[in-house]
Order: sequence, then C-alpha cells, then structure tokens
Amino acid sequence: MKRLTGCISSLLFCTLLTVNTLVYADEFKMATGDWAPLTHSSDPKSQMLEHLVSAAFALEDATVSYEYFPWKRCLYNVENGQFEGSFPWFKTPAREEIFNFPATPLYIDETVFFHLAETPFDWTVIEDLKKYQVGVTTGFERVDSYKKLGILAQEVPEEYLNFEKLLAGRIDVYETSEAVGYSIIKERFSAEDAARFTRHPTAREESEYFLLFSKTAINSQSAMEQFERGLQKIQASGRYDEIVKQFLGR
Repeated sequence: MKRLTGCISSLLFCTLLTVNTLVYADEFKMATGDWAPLTHSSDPKSQMLEHLVSAAFALEDATVSYEYFPWKRCLYNVENGQFEGSFPWFKTPAREEIFNFPATPLYIDETVFFHLAETPFDWTVIEDLKKYQVGVTTGFERVDSYKKLGILAQEVPEEYLNFEKLLAGRIDVYETSEAVGYSIIKERFSAEDAARFTRHPTAREESEYFLLFSKTAINSQSAMEQFERGLQKIQASGRYDEIVKQFLGR
C-alpha cells in the first residue's frame, strides 16, 4: 500500500509539473505596426512577419502576442519596457544604444526607389536625390539619414500617402521596401493608376530588418535568445522559406 501511495504521489507530482510547465511557458509581447504585406493589424494575408516570429518562438515553447501602434510609439513602448520587442527595424548605431539586436535579421528585402514611369528619375549615389522632390514617412530611419545628407524630404505620417503624392505630382521619388511598395500600389490604386508606377532598376540596398529587444523589460534577454535559436531552427528546416512563399509567392 505504501508503495502504491508513493507511486500515486509521484504520478501526481509529474502531472502537476507538466501542467505548470505548460501554464508557465514564456509569453512575450511584441509591438509592431501596419506595413503590408509584412505586418498588419487586421489583414491576415499581410502578417508574414508575425507568422515568422510566432514560428520561431513556438520551437522554443514560447508564445507571442502582438499589439499595433504608430511606429514611433512602438519604439517608445519597447524602450520603456512595456514590450519585450518590436519589428521590423533597421539596425543603426543610434538604436543600438537603446535596444538589443540579435545577430540574425528577421527578414531581408530590397529597398528601391518608386516613381511614376513618366517622371524622369535616375541615381548613382544617394546624394543625387537632392535634385528631386523626395517623400519620407514619419518614424522611419530615412527621416534622419536624409537630413544628415542634406536631402530635403517632405514628411507624411502614413506611408501610402507618399504614393498618393507621387501620383499627384507633389513628389518625384519615394524609397521603401519593394514588397511593401508594390503591396500599397496594388491595394490602394485602380489598375490604370497602378500601371503608372515603376521602380528604378537599381536597388538602393539589400535591407536587413530586425526584431529589436528592450534593454529594460525583465524578460527581454531571454526573449532575444529564444528568438535567435528558434529563427535559426525554422531557417534550417525550410519552414522559414515556406512562410515567405505562402505570403509573397517567392
């Protein structure tokens, strides 16, 4: 009887341990914004990066929740420790002073210059933009980088407004992710107007987009380490490429 009681006690202990492990699996909060087709608050077809982040954390037995804000607010929330991380962001020296960055980028995409096909535009070095009317979006890294280069740019709060300004002839060129730019054109404009947009054949750069992490949130270091391991796993298994193909068809 004592042996049976001991077995039952051991079984109950193991069961409780399993339940506790499940209940107390790590849960992390991420702040992001609307940047279709990569991230979006309401359109499941435009949440590719959310799927990549969730898949990476899932392999580390962690779950993720997402809240959506204007981009400046995302950084503020992470800097103040209200969220463990935010994406997608360029890694810059100024941001590295405030946030932690994993070694591996979340996503790599070409950054290109969009303009109207009927608008003459060419560039060799970035300073060539000084000859044109340039658009930029509030909260994006290019707001500061253009200023440092002496490039005068018209700033708007939402990215799609730059494409409306291109169509209206109020700016000549706008720089952004190729995937995001063509998504905006497809979703926002008629087929006739969409056909007027083009991109310069020379990409500005191959851009690395990161999931940055808070230096003040209690669990952010653990979150970054788990994300790094999980991301490497989904890349090695082919799951990463499957998700990208599912959303972008490439």
